[in-house]
Amino acid sequence: MWQVDGITDPSAALVKAVLMNAAQYINAVDNSPNTGSDTPVKPYDDAQGFGRVSLIDSLRLADKNDVRTMIWDREVINNLALKSYDVTIETPEDCETAQLRTTLVWAEPGSAPGCRACLTNDLDLTAISHQDPATVYYPNGLSGPDRINNAERVIVSGASNGDTVTISVDAHNLSMETMTYALVATTVCIDGRQVADESSRPSKPPSPLDATSAGSGPVKVAAPLAVGLIVISCLTFLTSFAASMLHVLL
Repeated sequence: MWQVDGITDPSAALVKAVLMNAAQYINAVDNSPNTGSDTPVKPYDDAQGFGRVSLIDSLRLADKNDVRTMIWDREVINNLALKSYDVTIETPEDCETAQLRTTLVWAEPGSAPGCRACLTNDLDLTAISHQDPATVYYPNGLSGPDRINNAERVIVSGASNGDTVTISVDAHNLSMETMTYALVATTVCIDGRQVADESSRPSKPPSPLDATSAGSGPVKVAAPLAVGLIVISCLTFLTSFAASMLHVLL
């Protein structure tokens, strides 16, 4: 089931999802040329966003990694509908602990200038392990749905080979009849690796991009690289906004 074969024309949303899905946590942002010190970070804050881009963790590379990847591109969902995907963890036989990552991305039209709640199409990503069905994993380090962003990532750590996880996409509120999205899921063995725990539970009201289960990653990187994914998100927004403004002017 794990494959990327047959994808010859990936959507922009899929490319973004693949990069953001594999982004790794960092220990700090190096500001030594300016302040002589490092800026502390936590997952999904303004300093690192989704983390450091890591191509080696993004897709399967023969004889280079053990990443298993499954993708769904240009999926269409109706308003208020729910789509679910069952994913079985596949890792090398000698792997003791696996991690599943899944990221949802959709192209959001430009919002009105000066908006406060700018997300006009709200999709929700969640994951539930069949081995622990009482626990809901929410995206972006939250303990509830994300109502602000059009990119959502869930990380399930501590999984084992053969475990099944149900990934769900819920069209909570759309401004149009349907929405097209991209979804990517990967599993990788994390034996001996330091990883952040994002096992968010619905035990408290959600707060935008507030990661309460912060962890540290394997490296420290300079600020420009750390915000690379934030730049991608900003360019996507600006492109959509510019297109909408051009339509108004014409």
